[in-house]
Amino acid sequence: MSNVATLQNAGLIPQNANFSPSDTQIIESLSPAEVNALISISQKLTPDFIARNFGGGGGAAPAAAGGPARPSLGIVF
Repeated sequence: MSNVATLQNAGLIPQNANFSPSDTQIIESLSPAEVNALISISQKLTPDFIARNFGGGGGAAPAAAGGPARPSLGIVF
């Protein structure tokens, strides 16, 4: 199974995603361990966790509107 299909089955990539050939190549270049790590991380950092801590939801005004700056999350493999 391709990395794209594996990540789609895990819910990390929408089924109707339309990647460019170069983006598809990047995803397919991930090792099985990297794909498994992405899946594992997504299961531990749920959408609710991400929304609360990394910029989605929470009801606070965005920094541009005078609200607090929101942290960003960078994951490097």
